[in-house]
Amino acid sequence: MRFRVHLVRALDFLTAQPEWNGRTVIVSGSSQGGAQALVAVGLDSRLTFFAAGVPAMGDHTRFKAGRINGWPKLIPTGEQPQTT
Repeated sequence: MRFRVHLVRALDFLTAQPEWNGRTVIVSGSSQGGAQALVAVGLDSRLTFFAAGVPAMGDHTRFKAGRINGWPKLIPTGEQPQTT
């Protein structure tokens, strides 16, 4: 995925700033930002903490348990959108 490169480059930029203490790097986000936080912590050992609130890009097979798929509904289920 293309955003992997962007995440690491963003961390490169942030850790190159004179204000950085040389130790602490935190990423956090919700929804798609939460998914990006998960990817970032898996890619870069400089990260010391992360928080992912309701990360999108997960639980895409919920329909098998009779529930609605997680957003952005990457796996088609044949569900028809409600129009009310």
